[in-house]
Amino acid sequence: MKIKFLIYIIIFYTLYIIYLNYSSTVIFKKCIKCNESQLYFIDYKVPYEIKERILNLFKKNHTKLDNILYFTKGAKIDYNQIKLSDPTIIKYFINKNLLNKCRKALSKNISFAQSSEKYKLFFRLYESNGDKLSWHYDNNFTKGKRYTLVLPLFVDKCNTSKLMIKDRKTSIEKKINIPFGKGVIFNASSVFHKVSQQTDGCRRLVAIIPLYENYNLSYFGKSRKNIRDISFKLLSL
Repeated sequence: MKIKFLIYIIIFYTLYIIYLNYSSTVIFKKCIKCNESQLYFIDYKVPYEIKERILNLFKKNHTKLDNILYFTKGAKIDYNQIKLSDPTIIKYFINKNLLNKCRKALSKNISFAQSSEKYKLFFRLYESNGDKLSWHYDNNFTKGKRYTLVLPLFVDKCNTSKLMIKDRKTSIEKKINIPFGKGVIFNASSVFHKVSQQTDGCRRLVAIIPLYENYNLSYFGKSRKNIRDISFKLLSL
């Protein structure tokens, strides 16, 4: 009887975490009392040779994103895949120079994720018709705020894949243009955002780096993170 009860508790807890991850990331939360969404731009150039090497990585080892819910479509390479395929690329993104630029822009003592985090650094490629990322908030399992840095690496002239945000205060949707040689930082856990659909024959490649005020995870945060990783794997997110 005790074992049966324990199984029910585990099932209920797991379903609750799944629901919490869904409700906290996919449902738009308007907030009249909130300030308008803030974006912080930094200057940062990535050598052309590195961009070419990253594009070549997608020909060798990447995760194809095409899930049954049509939430996301495209291709992704995470930190673990980078370490296996071309680890020297990492130093162009995970370094003190870039971190100091981000700290100065935010006026906060933020840090990169730990090396055990598969999304410490990752690349997304939108190159086929319909490649996109639907409206969402990013999950934050830590005890502090989580920011997201987006660096454009390659964008065709015909590209239609754009970062967009929906302001929580005004509900106004905005396209965010990020010039080459710059990156944008925003609190993706509180800023509703998406990537609009790509046109066939065009490409957009970006680097994405999470930044944390406090990377420590609570027990509850670890549970949510584990459920997220399992969900992402099952749903090809």
